[in-house]
Amino acid sequence: MFNRGWLLSFVLVFCSVVLCLFAGSTPAGENSGGQTVFDRALENGRLANEGFWRCRLFVDGWLAHADPKTGLIPRNLSGGKDIWNAKDSAADNYPFMVLTAAITDRGLFQGRMLDMLRTETKLTSRIGAMPDTYSFSKGAFADKDPDLGRIIFGSSEYIKDGLLPLTEWLGDSPWSTRMIAILDDMWAHAPVDAPYGRIVSQNVEVNGEMLQTLSRIYWMTGDRKYLDWAVRLGDYYLLGDHHPIRGGRLRLRDHGCEIVSGLCELYAATHFAMPEKKKAYRKPIHEMLDRILEVGRNEHGLFYNWIDPVSGAHDRNPCDTWGYNLNGFYTVYLVDGDEAYRRATIKALGCLWDNYRNYAWEGSSSDGHADSIESALNLYNREPEPAAAKWIDHDMRVMWNIQKDDGVIEGWHGDGNFARTTIMYCLWKTKGVTVRPWRKDVIFGAEMTDDGLHLVITADKAWQGSIVFDSPRHKTIMKMPMDWPRINQFPEWFTVEAQNEYTVRDSAGKSKKIHSARRMQEGIEIQLLAGEQKQLTVTKSMSRHVAAEIQPPPVRAITKGPRFHWFGYYDKLQFDPTGRYVLGMEVDFEGRSPRPDDVIKIGMVDLKDNDKWIELGTSSAWGWQQGCMLQWRPGSRSEILYNDRRGDHYVCRILDVFTRKLQTVDYPIYSVSPNGKVAVSADFRRIQDMRPGYGYTGLADPHKDEPAPKDSGIFLIDLDTGRSNLIISLAQIAKVPYEQNPQDALNGKHYFNHLLFAPDGKRFIFLNRWRVKTAGGYSGFRTRMFTAAVDGGDIRLIDGYGKTSHFIWRDPENILAWSWHPSHKNAFYLYGDGTGKVDVVGKGVMTRNGHCTYLPGNEWILNDTYPSGANREQNIYLYHVAQNRKVALGGFGSPKAYKGEWRCDTHPRFGPGGKTVCFDSPHGGSGRQMHLIDISKIVATK
Repeated sequence: MFNRGWLLSFVLVFCSVVLCLFAGSTPAGENSGGQTVFDRALENGRLANEGFWRCRLFVDGWLAHADPKTGLIPRNLSGGKDIWNAKDSAADNYPFMVLTAAITDRGLFQGRMLDMLRTETKLTSRIGAMPDTYSFSKGAFADKDPDLGRIIFGSSEYIKDGLLPLTEWLGDSPWSTRMIAILDDMWAHAPVDAPYGRIVSQNVEVNGEMLQTLSRIYWMTGDRKYLDWAVRLGDYYLLGDHHPIRGGRLRLRDHGCEIVSGLCELYAATHFAMPEKKKAYRKPIHEMLDRILEVGRNEHGLFYNWIDPVSGAHDRNPCDTWGYNLNGFYTVYLVDGDEAYRRATIKALGCLWDNYRNYAWEGSSSDGHADSIESALNLYNREPEPAAAKWIDHDMRVMWNIQKDDGVIEGWHGDGNFARTTIMYCLWKTKGVTVRPWRKDVIFGAEMTDDGLHLVITADKAWQGSIVFDSPRHKTIMKMPMDWPRINQFPEWFTVEAQNEYTVRDSAGKSKKIHSARRMQEGIEIQLLAGEQKQLTVTKSMSRHVAAEIQPPPVRAITKGPRFHWFGYYDKLQFDPTGRYVLGMEVDFEGRSPRPDDVIKIGMVDLKDNDKWIELGTSSAWGWQQGCMLQWRPGSRSEILYNDRRGDHYVCRILDVFTRKLQTVDYPIYSVSPNGKVAVSADFRRIQDMRPGYGYTGLADPHKDEPAPKDSGIFLIDLDTGRSNLIISLAQIAKVPYEQNPQDALNGKHYFNHLLFAPDGKRFIFLNRWRVKTAGGYSGFRTRMFTAAVDGGDIRLIDGYGKTSHFIWRDPENILAWSWHPSHKNAFYLYGDGTGKVDVVGKGVMTRNGHCTYLPGNEWILNDTYPSGANREQNIYLYHVAQNRKVALGGFGSPKAYKGEWRCDTHPRFGPGGKTVCFDSPHGGSGRQMHLIDISKIVATK
């Protein structure tokens, strides 16, 4: 007869020894003692195997106590054995039986677990879909009369603690259908008439749970009503008379922490969906978080059980749900970039190993360990503090040792939290990988390095099945714009994304296969002989239909020495509408700054006449980076525009290249509207003073000593009449608060740079840059990206973190820019113009700053890099947006002399139809020259 108790005792002892050896001195994920990455993956697999097995025992243990008639489990095994209730049985225990079965026993999952849901729905739904307590002995509701407050409380618990975490893993399922039905009926019967609309409760726990639930389900469903309901609650707490830090004691442990995290989740949702509402919430949200940080933490950075925000009084003990609160802090850090909230998270994670090993969070209960370990795991996923990993391993063993031989933990509804956190832990050890069918002798674990995911799988007996890889569930299931940390979420570790393919290699070199993301998510088949171990490495790969496609296309120089030729910036029209003529500038020196008497020649290359250089004119207003703003006039086949100096001011020349008719506009240009009628410009004198190479020499800035003059800024120029007027002043924009460091902007010397019209001509981008005076001169510049209407009105701050770099309009509503954002740090992002939406672009592929433009149709991005490596190569490439892949166009060396102000960036520009690319480079040995690439075959590839 199989002795389960004896086997459990043996495994406990064995794994305790393994864990002590593994976690005694080296944080998880670090190499020590000669361990290979596959050794560490195998150790992770042994721990995950034990965890999944313990969860399976937990399910069996509780099913043994199920009511024989209904099949439902009781609330507790003592003091509640006669009832199933929503707030305990349904919320805390049953969902993690379901999740365990989904991972370890699909038959049980699709059979008995689903039957329990159907039975629960049929027997307990009392007010609409909302459940009430059911008595097994009565065969009816435990209470004769329904109590709406009690039913709403139980419904809220069932949704947020149980059905929502299930849905985040399972996706669309009968459990998500049940969740939506209950939620809709809660709000259909909302009993509280609040100033901002009816709400479901005045209970802080219920409302906190609703804020979390609604903020996620809005994204999952796309139904605006859920966000509107959440905003009612947000207004109630943040704009009304119920602010959490002004209402007496604030509970930060379980049953109180939900309001802090919930308000922060709503704040994140409004950041993307309702930016004006987010602005209204910003001050009260930060007041709440700042006061909690001030009076709510012990010396280690963990939160007390409760605080009085007004007096500063607090309980003396730390709460086990410290991370539930920090989820909210970290979420606000992600959207606002407040480093204080990130530092608070890192401090808490860093204190655990030295101070909280074997800590009695809730006395002897496993529930305190479950919540505290979840706290650490979820935040470790964002901030991988090595000491926290070591503590998680240690405290898991403490929690596991509480489980009884029959699989039951402590015999109350909180046992489900044991399984919840154990599954989180197991998924960390497997990096989200699961297998089907699961079997207790099949050990699988993973480790991640910069080289990819390293997976080990072995079995005592022969096994055939599938390895299933995780997806970025916050996007694929929840449709969320950002993976902010959430209570009871199952963190993502290694995920496969739909647009990519993945190479799976056997470490023995016997196998190499490429799979689609869909196949990886459905499961790749594998067979094991008895006792066999497979070691696999998974890496993201180029699509197979592209792999054979790419040899960089041929490049030809279209200008030649001894003089030097270039065009400059990447966002101007270099080609005429026919694609025959390519504008450029010519100079007879390099390696120094221009002097006021240095003149460049303006010309164009005739691609149909052996690349003949045709001289057109001259200019004495130019710089190495952007030249003289030379460009074809939009909408014209014959007119070009460029800046020049005339006497004591700069002007714009309009030249017909065929008739040689020359007109002069009494103000220089920066960006021209798509219809060619108007232009916007900044003060090139001030630009030169602040950043040589981008402005022009010869004229001094009359406002040199003013930090932000009111008479300098952005001008609108009518190219037909020549009239110009100031539409945005430096003084005006300098007053816009710089939220990262308000004094920094107030003390800075400001200028405008990089103006660009939107494709429809209705708005334009401008960068506000400034430097702060220091003892040695000026600091590096900070940069904010704004947009404005053509008349200078409706000014919008698009990126306020101070690190915007190169950008381009994708369309009239969206801007691609290299910048810094808390979600992915330095990266390319797509910013909504005025919507607050920010999405990373080119994750893992387009990872370096460059001069970016969309080819017509927005299917491809043309980009480059700065010099790198021993040969100082500048790489030009195409990026396919939908497939998240690069196509190399070539690497072009830049000699060391090309640096600083007179460096030669490639600044790739495309011709009509996006079929050709022209770029500047000194790689050919003749100094800077212009070069051409035919990309027509590449962009024609689907």
